Amino acid sequence: MSDLDDGLHPNAAASERMGIRFAERAFAAGAQLATPRV
Repeated sequence: MSDLDDGLHPNAAASERMGIRFAERAFAAGAQLATPRV
């Protein structure tokens, strides 16, 4: 089974993985969207 069932749009499993990967990178310490430490 492909993550792009129609060849273009990600299915639910692929969308979840992309969201997790984005959050891990975007909110990591020192990243653009990370909460500054006080």
